[in-house]
Amino acid sequence: ASMIEYGKKNCSIVRPANIYGKWDTFSNTGTVISSLIKKGYQDNILNVWGDGSPIRDFIYSKDVARGMLHMVENEVTEPVNLGSGDGVTIREISEIISDYFHKDISWDIEKPMGDAKRIMSVDRAESYGFNPKVLFNYCFFWDNGCFLNLAEWEDELPDLDLDVIVYANERHGLDELHWDKYSVDRLKNKYPKAKVIGFIKEIT
Repeated sequence: ASMIEYGKKNCSIVRPANIYGKWDTFSNTGTVISSLIKKGYQDNILNVWGDGSPIRDFIYSKDVARGMLHMVENEVTEPVNLGSGDGVTIREISEIISDYFHKDISWDIEKPMGDAKRIMSVDRAESYGFNPKVLFNYCFFWDNGCFLNLAEWEDELPDLDLDVIVYANERHGLDELHWDKYSVDRLKNKYPKAKVIGFIKEIT
């Protein structure tokens, strides 16, 4: 409509999946991950709507910015989904957060859960040469309200004072290429004060 109204020929339209990342808004109206962290931090019990079974697609905030620039620079004018094309259950995320804050989870099954599964098709984005760099099934840190992802560092881990490392790769595990780089032992050696929590599936 804007292209027709304003006579613009090169308008790019992107639709991101659930976004998480550094400087997220930790509020009752925030994204899924940030709002659950807020509840875990301030409430005695982590109250989660539904039974945790819904599956959602997540994308790192920096990848959203990369995707938007990519579509504009390549003059893509048809709508494009920005996501991982994969899914994570609300239960997985909730249990990671409850473990960290030592809070019990209350599943409020009287509340609406939304669609059982929302995973975006990323075929069109891939056809235009875009793929996310940061994959949720590796791991992410939570540090004073900021998410950091190991996939942003090629070789050296960042020098940070971390209290907790949320290691969330249970769904797929890590392939041989990334295992040494993202191993739990390496994280513990780099961040001896941090508590490593989450779902861990080692390669055998």
